[in-house]
Amino acid sequence: MCMQDIRMGRFARWNTQLFNLGTSTGITIPANRQRIGLIIDSSIVMGGTQGFIITMTDGTVFTQQYVKDRFEMWLSIHGSIMQQGLTLGLLVGNITGSIVEITMPETYLAAGEREFLSEMAKSGTPGYGG
Repeated sequence: MCMQDIRMGRFARWNTQLFNLGTSTGITIPANRQRIGLIIDSSIVMGGTQGFIITMTDGTVFTQQYVKDRFEMWLSIHGSIMQQGLTLGLLVGNITGSIVEITMPETYLAAGEREFLSEMAKSGTPGYGG
């Protein structure tokens, strides 16, 4: 991680949504071009095998058979697929947990390094002449 990553991280925002897949038919998360990260963390409520399925807008499917590990997608690793809409559904069991969506303003995502630094200076961020 470089200092530029840390500076950009100051503009990242997050939103958390709690879920219970044992009592719902599924959770829909709309597409978001500002999304840079998505974390789905779950807890096992009942014993046995639990799992969930993530269906992206383009039809790509991810399954999480055992929910002891969290599911993560990052723009820097997975590309634009993680900015698509998705549906989180129950594969088996009864699962509760949270979905954390990390976003960054489009002006920073679309900017080249010079534009980014210029915006940082305008915002009054210390160390950028603002």
